[in-house]
Amino acid sequence: MSGDERQAIEAALALPQVDVRSLIKAHLTLSELMQSKGRTAAEYLEADYPEELETAVLAHVNRELALQRLAF
Repeated sequence: MSGDERQAIEAALALPQVDVRSLIKAHLTLSELMQSKGRTAAEYLEADYPEELETAVLAHVNRELALQRLAF
């Protein structure tokens, strides 16, 4: 993992406050990082990319977003 990638993950997890909007932003940022860097990381580690996990995580994030849109 490069220093930039590590910083991006740490920045996504450094919530200025714990509220719904901050959690949603963190979920989206981490999802984007996983989609853009996950396959490369798996190849580097000579591991299978967890397609099923990615699908489940994205479905979870989408459900949470749908619920929060109803709350706003």
